[in-house]
Amino acid sequence: MDGIASRYALALNKIAKESGQLQAALEVCQQALVLFETEVSLLKFLANEFYAKEDKYKLIDQIFSVESWLFLSNFLKLLLSKHRINFTQSILKEAIELIQKDLKTQDGIVYSVTPLSDEQLKKLEIALKSYYGYPVTLQNLIKQDLIGGILLDIQGKVFDASMIEKLNNLRYRLLKRG
Repeated sequence: MDGIASRYALALNKIAKESGQLQAALEVCQQALVLFETEVSLLKFLANEFYAKEDKYKLIDQIFSVESWLFLSNFLKLLLSKHRINFTQSILKEAIELIQKDLKTQDGIVYSVTPLSDEQLKKLEIALKSYYGYPVTLQNLIKQDLIGGILLDIQGKVFDASMIEKLNNLRYRLLKRG
């Protein structure tokens, strides 16, 4: 964890806790992270010292004008004033992790060759809940090169139950035997 990002993420988490809006804050932080990751020019504009802070504040007010986003709007203005806006994505990622720990939930991705049914996703989520001790919400993404099986990615921890992995393990064991 980055020191600067961690301190600001803790502050953002504290704001969410004190307001009693952990779930809403989690959703806002996740949406904001997606926004900053997809709209790279936004962060470049906010970090550019050639533009006036007032213009940056106006843009933040326009983008984050919804009432549920106001705490994030004020937080981004604080980052601007402290010259820490370049840490926004790291801060949001760490804040999301902290809020998820407080909510005792996590997000994950399950990769498969074909889309999984809602029933299959629910069974995986139930199994992961018993493993982790708290709910895991899965998103299903298609990855054709798996051949078969699934690949789970939960907060950077990867569980590989794909055919590719099984074939690689078999190949390794056969080569090891000589």
